[in-house]
Amino acid sequence: QLIETQVDRLDVRDQRILEAASIAGTEFPAAAVSAALEADLADVEVRCEELSRRHQFIRELGAQLLPNGQAVGRFAFVHALYRQVLYDRMSASRRMQLHRRVGLRGEELYGGRANEFAAELAMHFEQAADYERAARYLEHAAVNDMQRSAYREAIAVSRRGLELLAMLPDTDERARQELRLRITLGAPLIATEGYATPEVGSVYREARGLCERLGTTPEVSQV
Repeated sequence: QLIETQVDRLDVRDQRILEAASIAGTEFPAAAVSAALEADLADVEVRCEELSRRHQFIRELGAQLLPNGQAVGRFAFVHALYRQVLYDRMSASRRMQLHRRVGLRGEELYGGRANEFAAELAMHFEQAADYERAARYLEHAAVNDMQRSAYREAIAVSRRGLELLAMLPDTDERARQELRLRITLGAPLIATEGYATPEVGSVYREARGLCERLGTTPEVSQV
């Protein structure tokens, strides 16, 4: 209630900026806030800097260089509770809308390096109920986890991707995504459980069925 009172005392534009910042994360670049609000980046940075100077809700972390070479201000909430209150005061539909904007803008800014930020993008698209994009980035996030030998994390991320795909219509495109995710899931399962476990067998039987459904696919020999 105290935080709500503090927020209500702010200028409406500052309230909107902080709400959008809560979408972007505990730490966030001004560019993400600008994307969420479809607002001028320079204006967003100025207002974030002013809030930081007044020690209100956020603090400045310095500059961040985006993959496209653009330098933007980076900020962080003083306490995670501030972010949670600001996030919760928005309606579910508005949160979905802002997550989608941040995710789409992130794809543009990251460009060819988007897969390096797959976990972040997957979170935004899942919260935006864009499950096709979310599952695609979860697949890349699982691959990233595998590359750093984080097998348990890769298993959890792959399974979440399969859960999201199950919410989509049963099309051939969904089947292709599911096939890739099952192969991605199989590798860390083998690394942690071994080849002969029933769970590994189940994953590859499902993958084999998808190969048969889709016809000739480059993954069939691997499966």
